[in-house]
Amino acid sequence: MSLCVENLTIRYGDSVAAAGVRFTLEPGKCLGIVGESGSGKSQTGLAIMGLLSPAAQVSGDILVGGKALDPNARREHIAMVFQDPQSAFCPHLRIQDQIYEAIGSADTAACLGALGRAGLPDPQRVARSYPHELSGGMRQRAMLAMALARKPSVIIADEPTTALDASVQLGILREFTKVKAAGTAMIVISHDIGVIAGLADDIAVMKDGAVVESGGANAILSSPQEPYTRALIAASVLSGRPQTAPQREAAPVLAAKGLRKDYPLPKPHLFARQQTLTALAPIDLTLKAGETLAIVGESGSGKSTLANVLLGLETPTQGDVLWSGQSFLSFTPAQKRAARARIQPVFQDPFASFDPQRRLGRSIQDMLDLHGGSSSVAALLAAVNLPPEMAAKYPHEASGGQNQRAAIARALAAEPEVLVCDEALSALDKTTQVQVIKLLADIKRARGLALLFISHDLDVV
Repeated sequence: MSLCVENLTIRYGDSVAAAGVRFTLEPGKCLGIVGESGSGKSQTGLAIMGLLSPAAQVSGDILVGGKALDPNARREHIAMVFQDPQSAFCPHLRIQDQIYEAIGSADTAACLGALGRAGLPDPQRVARSYPHELSGGMRQRAMLAMALARKPSVIIADEPTTALDASVQLGILREFTKVKAAGTAMIVISHDIGVIAGLADDIAVMKDGAVVESGGANAILSSPQEPYTRALIAASVLSGRPQTAPQREAAPVLAAKGLRKDYPLPKPHLFARQQTLTALAPIDLTLKAGETLAIVGESGSGKSTLANVLLGLETPTQGDVLWSGQSFLSFTPAQKRAARARIQPVFQDPFASFDPQRRLGRSIQDMLDLHGGSSSVAALLAAVNLPPEMAAKYPHEASGGQNQRAAIARALAAEPEVLVCDEALSALDKTTQVQVIKLLADIKRARGLALLFISHDLDVV
């Protein structure tokens, strides 16, 4: 079943989120929509699904199978994989129950089959899990499984591989290829032109709400006409590595000794002999001022659990965490509160880490007020390449990349000694990734800041 979009325009008051977007998508074909954060990619996908805010003023035509269907009827034929699976899943329902609701029946075989096709290694355990019990990448794959289980005519995938490590990303893209070969039409929205290149038949390049270049994927990638398209292609491979002077004599600001973290499994459990799940085996590490330590691994390997233990957000089963040589586990509650400014997190999921009812500027100002930072909201936004008017926006009014940069600004407001970046660049397009990497390198040199950098992306590392 074909999808036709004609002259789609989206406005919020005087602000234009998309202007005159048009394309036709036939069964078994894939359209890649690529552009930087805030270019209008996600707004276009949400408009097709009929999921925009009531404040949006939408004009143009959206035809499914040649018919202008209302959004409810449209969603019978179109499924969407959202950029932020944490906020898209219901937090108090198991994954299997949410897939059952999507397909309209408690079909266990269909549920487990979809989870397996999405690359999840233990479909039965994932099906019984709640969203918060899965890593970011596993949640993303579970959302893909929910879309696949519905067998739609069109799948809109908004940054479908953002939170996935390279090996799982490859598996997901192969699954998309199979889905496309079976006759399903696809729209893949991404800031990563490498993802688009491997899957799309046609490409539409968006900038500031408009399609600035479109055509066959081979033609766009081999002979781009627009300077903006050439810049996106050039930025798809991160080149160079920020060089910093060795810090051999610097004192450790963060250390771990024999860290282990076990979680009890619910009873009765599928594995009768296994009563606990080991998320971290004994781990030792040392991080000095001015250094960057990268933690790399696949989704579900324990990276985020390690970050939470080092931040003092979770208590290890065994071992100790040392902040500037002092055992954080031995601190009193008052000492822990006072020490929080020294080590700040930038979480993988910027939407979930912000209060949805507070403007971004207010959340950053709260951090300045709490820790007595000497900067200002405007200066911190500028430091992460955001305009001052972003302070007035709520998280849902900003793109994923804009929220991620605002989260970095909020962390810097405390003037920390250590910044723990848990997939801090995963929601950013390649050109913005380069900017933020340079920004972090500059901050590290100027302040002697230590970085614990968690990522599945070896290019970024």
